[in-house]
Amino acid sequence: RNGRGVIEMIATAAPLSRTLAALADVVDGLHDSYMTSIRIVEPISGNLGYQIGRRVPKPWQGWSNKYPLATMATGLLTKFEPDEPLLLLNFGDDADLDPGWRDMASECGLTGAWIYLLRDRDGRALGSLSILRTQPGRPSAEERELLSDAARLVIVAFESERTRGALVESEERFRNIAEQLSDWVWETDEKFRITYISPSIEASIGIPRERIVGRHTSELAADSDEASMQPRFDSTGRFVGYRGAGRDESAVIESQRGLAQARAQLTEAIESIEEGFFLFDADDRLLLSNERAADMVSATGMPLVLGCERSRIA
Repeated sequence: RNGRGVIEMIATAAPLSRTLAALADVVDGLHDSYMTSIRIVEPISGNLGYQIGRRVPKPWQGWSNKYPLATMATGLLTKFEPDEPLLLLNFGDDADLDPGWRDMASECGLTGAWIYLLRDRDGRALGSLSILRTQPGRPSAEERELLSDAARLVIVAFESERTRGALVESEERFRNIAEQLSDWVWETDEKFRITYISPSIEASIGIPRERIVGRHTSELAADSDEASMQPRFDSTGRFVGYRGAGRDESAVIESQRGLAQARAQLTEAIESIEEGFFLFDADDRLLLSNERAADMVSATGMPLVLGCERSRIA
């Protein structure tokens, strides 16, 4: 019940730092002695992403943020028992603990910590959820369950943000590729109203984007020579609209028309020449000739064909 607000934050894609801060407040609110610290390690850089907990002493926060995280993580991971995600750490009695930890813990009045190891969906160490202690003691069965539940919420929040980030990156990659292959890319809602259109629309058909968004797809199709679309569905399978791409072929058609006209003019020009006309490429193979040239060569009994070598014609 106390974590309902945190679950709503995860569901509504609240920033991860805010979600974890809210979760730390929920855990702290269960007992006056709890000081919750949530640490997330960034997967690529290995840097500490979050140090959450309002009750955590400021000197401890500042020191732990500057402490070499790789050294800290390596030392802690060796202390966890196989298949046991909970570590009961005693700052004063653990001879293997880094002296920096013991000194800072003594300065902050901390005697130990209950540390729950966080692992991502691939089984890699993600960070930890800890309750710092000012008095020695072991967690009860209920407190162990609390740590387990809170840890699961941290992992769900982290995985949700990572999944959203991957989706955003994939969406941006798709749009970049699609816009390179098309004159414009667009999306609609379930009522076929355009909700997004790429910036290239303005250069392609000369209509500002703000005049396109909100219009029906049939109106966009009227402005283009070619358009296509595919249905879109959300994670529950509900139809949410269409995504499509359009291409303005008018420039291509005009270019082809101009090329054909230029070729016809060239053909007419060389046919008007009374002498035989031969045009060869860099490899001395025939590219173009007129009818007079064909008559000259055919008189020798050899047909004149494109690609014929100049030496043979001579």
